[in-house]
Amino acid sequence: MSQPSDPSAATTTSSSFASINEAIGRHRWTICALVFAATTINYLDRNVLGLLKPVLSAAGVFGADKADQELNYSTVVICFQIAYALGMLAAGKIIDKVGTKSGYAYSLIGWSVAAIGHAFGHHTWSFGFWRAALGITESGNFPAANKTIAEWFPKKERAFATGLYNSGANVGAIVAPLCVPQIAKAMGWEWAFILTGVVGLTWLAFWYALYGTPAEKLQSGKLSQSEYDYIHSDLDEQEAEKTEIGKSKVSWFSLLTFRQTWAFVVGKFMTDP
Repeated sequence: MSQPSDPSAATTTSSSFASINEAIGRHRWTICALVFAATTINYLDRNVLGLLKPVLSAAGVFGADKADQELNYSTVVICFQIAYALGMLAAGKIIDKVGTKSGYAYSLIGWSVAAIGHAFGHHTWSFGFWRAALGITESGNFPAANKTIAEWFPKKERAFATGLYNSGANVGAIVAPLCVPQIAKAMGWEWAFILTGVVGLTWLAFWYALYGTPAEKLQSGKLSQSEYDYIHSDLDEQEAEKTEIGKSKVSWFSLLTFRQTWAFVVGKFMTDP
């Protein structure tokens, strides 16, 4: 028979977590909040099309015939999926090259413009174009988010921070059906795409105002020395891991021989939209 959990343990953990933040600062959680907001916007924008499918079909965007509408809508959806998959292959490399701040900004500018562009698409292929543009630019969100968390959090907090920002995907999927149909009803379906796209452009102002590397924020006085030291408290361990990885590089193709790789691939296949 299992023993009841000790509520004092959870309380102790919570108070310990709060005391750490009180002692060293909380700027890293502001950065996590920005990533959470970007992920929420990411899923808000990608859900607009599905919510407006009946309206768009009635407007003749996907053709007049019912069978053609289903086929053409599927074509538009596939344009997103293919572009998203291809974008994922290059997004991480690009963000590593241009840096987190610029890489995340470019990605979000791209998908916000693509989201707005849907408002000017009035047939299947124009929607397919903007959907592909949305897919390839939205693919930068998670590589940029992961890099942000790696830069701003010590290893012992990364799983928690990653879980927090990932919850933005669910929040975006919840917010979309609450607001998108109402906007379309009040202002027309075009404005549902425009306004959700504008939300992303608004996020950029906060990103540029608040984001920088820990070293940059320390130099500007926005980050305390104690929080900076805490973020880099396991730096020696990370450097040792990098050295070890460098000695035993594994090719992409050899990864396919591991059961763990296939477990991850199948899991993502079953859960991702």
